[in-house]
Amino acid sequence: MRLVRYAILIFILCFAGHGYADTYTWNPDDKDVNVVLSNGDLTGSFPGSGYGNVRALFSKSTGKWYWECTIGSEWNGSSRFASVGIGTIDAGLTYGVGFTNYGWGYKWNGEKFHNNSSSGYGDAPSANKVLGTAINLDTGKVWWSLDCVWQASGDPAAGTNSAFTDADIASNAIYPMAMFSGDGVETPSITAVFEPASSMTCTLPTGFNALLLEYEITVTQADNGTISPGTDDVEAGATPTYTITPNSGYYITDVLVDSVSQPDAVISGSYQFSAVTAAHTITATYAAHCPTLKTENTAASTIITRARLYLDEPTGIYWTDDELLVWLNTGTMNIFARGKVLECSESVDLSMGTVEYTLSENYIDITEVVYVSASSTLKGLIRSVPSSVGHATAVGEPSYFYKIGNKLGVFPATTTASKTATVYYLARPAAIAIDDNVLVPAHYENALSLYIAARAWIKMGQYSKVDKLTTEYYEELDRFRIDYNERGKLPRESVK
Repeated sequence: MRLVRYAILIFILCFAGHGYADTYTWNPDDKDVNVVLSNGDLTGSFPGSGYGNVRALFSKSTGKWYWECTIGSEWNGSSRFASVGIGTIDAGLTYGVGFTNYGWGYKWNGEKFHNNSSSGYGDAPSANKVLGTAINLDTGKVWWSLDCVWQASGDPAAGTNSAFTDADIASNAIYPMAMFSGDGVETPSITAVFEPASSMTCTLPTGFNALLLEYEITVTQADNGTISPGTDDVEAGATPTYTITPNSGYYITDVLVDSVSQPDAVISGSYQFSAVTAAHTITATYAAHCPTLKTENTAASTIITRARLYLDEPTGIYWTDDELLVWLNTGTMNIFARGKVLECSESVDLSMGTVEYTLSENYIDITEVVYVSASSTLKGLIRSVPSSVGHATAVGEPSYFYKIGNKLGVFPATTTASKTATVYYLARPAAIAIDDNVLVPAHYENALSLYIAARAWIKMGQYSKVDKLTTEYYEELDRFRIDYNERGKLPRESVK
């Protein structure tokens, strides 16, 4: 519970059937003129002499509700004190809560008070004590606790030993109220916590709710992505939105809300709950656009040192490391393309009337595009070029694809919403620095050294050496490309 010097009693909920209030405060237009509200109309105090009441801004007609308030340190129980209670709209604002037939109160001396009649009830409150109020508006009962102890052996959960049982409580809209009495010397105050149960000092009686209802939205985070915000309580009736963000290089494969798949959230990357009336769960799963490369964590500087062995130059006399690094990066690109090192795929949501789409990764080439056609069969698109757009007969769904920049083009544009295409492409490796690890798989490291050396000899005009090293480079690549290259059986005598 939040403790501050001044106190209030806040009624959070409005009339049954009218939903939840946007603002939970005392009513500045429904109080004795001497009652002072502050702190956004959340603190009630009484700086003058005499008595004065304040009524909450909202009321409730049904249900079981609980709230707390803490007595201020100015309380002395004789000339400066306050009372808590409940009342109808007709309860007066000049005297104590319970002075008329329209109010029911727990007095500063421990008595209960109704219709200007007091009787023994519980312990007398004192400074800094926590007063709890529980009301069952369906049975017309009210209980009070002092420092989490229900007075007069009351048991709200069981419905027994209530302070009052009154048909007028069950048949009227009931407002929380507070009464102050001051001596003009110090200002008595009282602080209410009408916030979620998690903010209460005491445990709520079973079956009772805090006046500001909240429900937990449990967010289960998974590897390779984030859902935000995380696990938290939200107000009843709220419509929170959760954003699902995959890490770089990953995409969303599924979003589960209360264990039910949400395909629209997979496409949009967000999910919005409708008016919350219960606890919920949300989680997501992700997959990599591209497979994880198996490398040896070899530094670029090591590959360059190996390339210098082919150049017979252990130090940078003719070729600087910066020059060789340029060829290392172009060689990496060449190996990725020729060896199809990083074959990736991702889903692209096709929109009506849209031709071009940006992929999440830079690519060397788009190899295939497949999607489920209107007849629910897999359809592979035919490779084309941008200049052909507009020249194909529109059939309501795409038949061709092209590549341009880092985009995918499909045409004719789909005329049906929610079409998803699967794009297969060769990912483009990022340029690396001299101290970075190379990106090529370990079995291509020697080929990369050969490529660097071949490019270096071009600078010196040594074309015979260029040809020799380039041939060796291609042979090195071919050694690991037999899985998709058709090659004849080698004669026995050629095997050394």
